[in-house]
Amino acid sequence: MSGAAFDWRTYLHLAQVLLAQADRSPLQEAYQRSAVSRAYYAAFCHARNWAQTRLGFRPRGTAADHFGLKEHLAQSGASHFISAANLLDRLRKLRNQCDYEDKLPDLPVLAPSALQIAQQILAYFP
Repeated sequence: MSGAAFDWRTYLHLAQVLLAQADRSPLQEAYQRSAVSRAYYAAFCHARNWAQTRLGFRPRGTAADHFGLKEHLAQSGASHFISAANLLDRLRKLRNQCDYEDKLPDLPVLAPSALQIAQQILAYFP
């Protein structure tokens, strides 16, 4: 284990691997759901850290940070951060569906879409 901070964007790579392997696995739905979850956390945690160092966001280390980050970005007034906030909100809703809903008939479409949304979010925070 290194002393360097974790690069949360690597979760997006993991999500891509999970999604690519889903069709070949008897655990297809679990792979797809996990891919959505990892994609969300790649985007959220990277954006949270970026906003903390560059936009003055002060995370509390609680679940409230998910809403707090979205609000902080939306209130920045910059259109690209408002777009990022909207995408984060959308991706969090998809992640919540995957983590809590028993039935997701549109999961084969939802999962790749979630990964694309995560990529869009990450592009706002280089």
